[in-house]
Amino acid sequence: RADAMKLVKLAERRPLSPDEQQRLMMLLLKARQACDALALCDAGHPEANRCPKLDELEALVSEICAQGASKILIFSEWTSMLDFAKARLEKLGIGCGYLHGGVPTERRPALLARFREDPDQRVLLSTDAGGVGLNLQVASYVIHLDLPWNPGKLDQRNGRAHRVGQTHGVSVTYLVAEDGIERGIEGTLASKRALRGAALDAGSDVDEVEARGFNVFLAELRDLLEEDASRVDDTTEPTVAANPEPAPEPEPAPEPAAERAAVAPEDVSARATADTDAATSTAEPSVAALAPAESSAVAQQARSVSRARDRLRLSRVVLDAGFHDDAVRAAYDAIAAAIAARTEAGVASGHAQLVAAIYRELLPNARLPSAAAASLARLRDLALLRDEGVGVPEALARGAVEEAEEWVARLDGESNCQA
Repeated sequence: RADAMKLVKLAERRPLSPDEQQRLMMLLLKARQACDALALCDAGHPEANRCPKLDELEALVSEICAQGASKILIFSEWTSMLDFAKARLEKLGIGCGYLHGGVPTERRPALLARFREDPDQRVLLSTDAGGVGLNLQVASYVIHLDLPWNPGKLDQRNGRAHRVGQTHGVSVTYLVAEDGIERGIEGTLASKRALRGAALDAGSDVDEVEARGFNVFLAELRDLLEEDASRVDDTTEPTVAANPEPAPEPEPAPEPAAERAAVAPEDVSARATADTDAATSTAEPSVAALAPAESSAVAQQARSVSRARDRLRLSRVVLDAGFHDDAVRAAYDAIAAAIAARTEAGVASGHAQLVAAIYRELLPNARLPSAAAASLARLRDLALLRDEGVGVPEALARGAVEEAEEWVARLDGESNCQA
């Protein structure tokens, strides 16, 4: 952290070179690994075998296993940390599977099937290879050994247990080092959660969308690296929980005390009035152009146009923040609002109603290109993938946002010309 701080101070005076930026990222990575286990940074240290997180993990897993036949998912970004955890659990006689990027694709179905069906295999250790696209409703406990920079990863991991078909409450536990960089990382997620909630809530009113510059990141990084213990007040909830509290169903989001997770350096923020609980919604994506208070059709259409622009800006911001699924959903809302602005009332209460208006009044009267309707259908399909446990790849999400940007700009421009 001291070496990283030197580079942060240097960056405040002049731009860092590519090598210096790479070294800063490497130092931040090592600072995170130091919160997991000393052995990840200095395997030859006399006390390298000491690891408070693994001690806590042993106690936690032993307690869960003693209570019944519950299955447990354990996540870490680093296979070395999972190797340490596997050795500890095997020493206790607790059976566990191990999924990581090096496991061949053809072997994964059998590995996961055994975790689901074998009563002697209580634990599945996984990197983020198991964080996307898997349905593991058999698990009742999720344990995170570390906090990733991107909070979207936490949601994806928790979502493996919070799938359709889950019949039990799911407890989520975050093991966070009392000292070190993780306490700073833990406090950086609130604005992203609000942003994500605004992106998902089609009825939210966004006051401001702000992309943070590198100078803001440096200032936050300085706070994150400082070793001032007073910055953690007495009201902070415990960072290491031996007895996880059940997370409310069916929300896959972390419990409130742990909801403050890591963000990538390219962080963004938005001030919004939307309730962040909207981020956990699994309902069909809504059409952003909701019924406004204005009575005139012209005012309603204007509101739909404004909504399209707001949703479009949010789609780009949440995309850059790493929430690819939510970016697609916001992009769908944007193009839906732009199309709804062309209907007679300028409003639609849902996808089916909007499609009916398209085929009833827009396409027959050549008021909408057929390709726009096709784009709307495509983005809706992509927005629904998450409900089936399928994550949208970044490249596909970026293409969807760009597609929505093109159509909103084109439809808005054509409307202005007609006016």
